[in-house]
Amino acid sequence: MSFDVQVLTRSVAPKVAPPFLITVAETAGERAAARQLRRDTFVTEQQVFTGDDHDDADDHPRTLTLNARAVTGEVVGTVRLALSGTDDLGWWVGSRLAVRRSARGHELGIGSALVRAACAHAEALGRCASMPGFSPRTALCSPGSAGPTSARRPATGGRTG
Repeated sequence: MSFDVQVLTRSVAPKVAPPFLITVAETAGERAAARQLRRDTFVTEQQVFTGDDHDDADDHPRTLTLNARAVTGEVVGTVRLALSGTDDLGWWVGSRLAVRRSARGHELGIGSALVRAACAHAEALGRCASMPGFSPRTALCSPGSAGPTSARRPATGGRTG
């Protein structure tokens, strides 16, 4: 039985991701929700870290967190944007990208939207040095590649019209 038939006959529930909005985490509560999602993903689920994934970049005053929020307000994705290296040269690095397990694998692409938003934000702040795990050939962090998203205007996810 094809997937379309299964969905039409309701023998399997389709994966549907809610629309989402990406904004800078500006309050302590928004940052705490991002840290909890990172712990759920990297410590509990993937066991990449023991206890916590917190590091020195989290303590730097210029480190930013971008959150993807579902229409319910739930944080469904997050990415950290930190200065590259110890000198403040205006180069930024994206890291600690996490998407809630239930929100992964959808055509809305929460993870890729977070990467684009982080690169656009870094462009507005200076330069993006790297986004670990992504090929530099995609030029995600080059001028004009991330669209018109500005440093203060949130990037939106989901479909239009």
